[in-house]
Amino acid sequence: MNAATGAATAWNPNASGVSPDSPVCALAVSGSTVYAGGYFTTIGGQTRHNIAALDAATGAATAWNPYTNGRVLALSVSGSTVYAGGDFTTIGGQRRNCIAALNMATGAATAWNPNAAYGRVYVLGVSGPTIYAGGDFTTIGGQTRNCIAALDMATGAATGWNANAGYGWVNALAVSGSTVYVGGRFESIGGQRRNNVAALNTTTGNATAWNPNVILFPREGDSFVYALAATGSTVYVGGYFVSIGGQARNCIAALNAATGAATAWDPNAGGRSSVG
Repeated sequence: MNAATGAATAWNPNASGVSPDSPVCALAVSGSTVYAGGYFTTIGGQTRHNIAALDAATGAATAWNPYTNGRVLALSVSGSTVYAGGDFTTIGGQRRNCIAALNMATGAATAWNPNAAYGRVYVLGVSGPTIYAGGDFTTIGGQTRNCIAALDMATGAATGWNANAGYGWVNALAVSGSTVYVGGRFESIGGQRRNNVAALNTTTGNATAWNPNVILFPREGDSFVYALAATGSTVYVGGYFVSIGGQARNCIAALNAATGAATAWDPNAGGRSSVG
């Protein structure tokens, strides 16, 4: 989209699949390449199963083709590696349960293998030598971890960081300095009661005092925080909620990164919203 006008540009990879509901669920940009993940069979003019690399200028699919047998729900890029999460069991020519690292040049899976079990990986975030993963899994990186974990970028092993989300899942994540902002649908995380959104200390995994207290739509099974974006002194939140940060907000809000209070910014979305 044109950043000034909002008009769609000529860039059109045209993802499609076996049904009308074949979404692109994740994007990551590195240089002149846009990596796309989701649930599709063609994109950028080529057959690609759920993951592809697209030319940022033309929208055409490159030769990069990891081919996966399940949905790709999360992507993150660091250096010469593309990290992917989802509900697949094979990707890049190797067996990998829901999380993998792919060679940016060849598309082959590297030896990095945290092996998420009993659930999916919905979101990934890279910070220095650490990869944060969120989802509805119960084990990852060789350790018991409920819905969120910190993984060693070199080994794939879970670190000692253990925020332990309870009774739900994590599907939104943003790292800013010494804080990991997380969202989803949960009642507790980092040793504290938190409704669907929280801030975690990157060293201890403990929840900070930041507590916007998201109130979801009543009687809606798909009500939760879908996405987060942190920039400077503001945390943007998208999802399916009616109140956050002490104010009525429909599905999208901006929160003070220090206090958790909702700012005056209020687009007032009429349905579900996603940012990030």
